[in-house]
Amino acid sequence: MPATIKLKEEFGDDLAIVLVESQGADEEGFMKFAAARKWLGRDMLWTRERPFSTGAGGLPNFALLDEEGRVVLMGNPLSLHGQIEDEITAAIARARKGPKDLPKSAAKVRGMVAKGDWAKAQKQLERELPKAEGEEAQALQAEAAELERRLDAQLARLRWLLENGYADRAQEQAEALVKGCKGSDALLARTEPLAQEIAGAEAELAAAKALGKLEAALYADGPDAKLAKRLAKVAEDHAGTRVAARAAVLAGWADQ
Repeated sequence: MPATIKLKEEFGDDLAIVLVESQGADEEGFMKFAAARKWLGRDMLWTRERPFSTGAGGLPNFALLDEEGRVVLMGNPLSLHGQIEDEITAAIARARKGPKDLPKSAAKVRGMVAKGDWAKAQKQLERELPKAEGEEAQALQAEAAELERRLDAQLARLRWLLENGYADRAQEQAEALVKGCKGSDALLARTEPLAQEIAGAEAELAAAKALGKLEAALYADGPDAKLAKRLAKVAEDHAGTRVAARAAVLAGWADQ
């Protein structure tokens, strides 16, 4: 786990980590166990549902997927740490710039999308696609489809955050998304309505603000009886919100 946490801290949002409990503990049990060791937070996902089997019987064990969802490494992370870092670095570079043979015009679009410059990428496509031919045209069409896929994924993520008690994160990310879409009426028409919905969720945002520091304290310091009571109080004070439901769960994890 310490090495996994270090990887997440090093690569940030470019690396998604799913941690799978595989020894039969119930959810509250393994989440309290993780909280006690200060393993929570950092946007790492915890689950008891195995995405797939690696075929290995021992622990620790991992599978690393590249930017296309292909398994590129499996095994014991302790013995393969260097290779893991190298594969992650290479995958991030490809996701940002594309393969070496990608036409420059398409690579430019991909770089803009990777930075969140949605409107600039759209305008680049509108300039380059009409005059492109052959492999360049195909590459640009693929980047246009990828822009749509990524934008849809961003919107779906914002919706999930709002509906699962992370209104503050949803607002922050929505503002960044809208900023990147300025200059394109078509893109703003797709992104602004959800951003406005999030900004108007005043009860959720107030609850998220009340929960923020307490949640950070749980992740940084681990379970504590007093902290559990304060988390429960947030759940009580903001009853009816999705944030309150999450605060109640965190209170259970914090209770010693």
